[in-house]
Amino acid sequence: MNAERLQLPEPAGALWSRIREPLKRALASRGAPLELKLGGGTVLAARWRHRRSHDIDVVVPEKTNLWAYGAALEEVMAALGAARYGYSPRHNQYRAAFTEGSTKQTLEIWPNDPEPRGAERTADVDGGSEIVLATAQVLKGKLERGEDALARDVIDVITAERLDAAGLEVAVNAITPPYARLVSAVWDRAKTTIARRAEAEFGDAVADPATLGPKAGEALLSRMYARIAIAVEDGRVVATTTTAGGTRRRREWTAAEAAARFRTSGLDAALGGMRQDAGRIRAAAMAATRAGRNEQVADCRTLS
Repeated sequence: MNAERLQLPEPAGALWSRIREPLKRALASRGAPLELKLGGGTVLAARWRHRRSHDIDVVVPEKTNLWAYGAALEEVMAALGAARYGYSPRHNQYRAAFTEGSTKQTLEIWPNDPEPRGAERTADVDGGSEIVLATAQVLKGKLERGEDALARDVIDVITAERLDAAGLEVAVNAITPPYARLVSAVWDRAKTTIARRAEAEFGDAVADPATLGPKAGEALLSRMYARIAIAVEDGRVVATTTTAGGTRRRREWTAAEAAARFRTSGLDAALGGMRQDAGRIRAAAMAATRAGRNEQVADCRTLS
């Protein structure tokens, strides 16, 4: 499979071209280089070209002690002309602010192992090889802060519904059903605030800003899984999902693939949201494949 090719939107692209190599050197200052992953709305904007983006979001392994890289990062940020920079113990995050003319931009570095695990891929980003987060991983992060009712997050969800509905499904079902419903309700009730924020951030590029909150909230509800069925058919594990909006998807994996695919496709998280034991279900499916049995392993439905 050919690597995805991405061109970061401006002005984020210009910021990345400035900081890319110095940042990597700083994150290699303690020996082996840290694995760096690009995420955030800038990655989605590069995929879909649906909006501009200013900032760069970088993820490093969850157990990274970012404080230990503080001196190297501060040296780099000072050399790059960052207006402010530093490590926040409270948020376990390193943040740098840049100003280019009237444009304000930020670089955020945070330790995290994005969910669903293993869905990230190598891509060509502005001519260089980088690991980038999958759409579902980026959207899950946005949903986890859904109560903030950020216009750019709402716009990204609406765009995902149109351009990557499968990725949106994985993200929505990787959070608990009650929280997905809460975010949907918040976005509907905050429609005036979201419209005002969209107009301030994107101007005339956004059509019908008053509809953004309700439209995104409905997208979340319609993409929640109403049913997940796991079966074994002729030695293959078959996972069939049905959303509340009626979309049915069938995924087939070999027994060797199934354990990893349960995780990367978000099924582990979705089954957990239904209060099901994903490990037990996987084990039952593996047992059926080894025994050469065709059988329905699980038929799970979302709790109301």
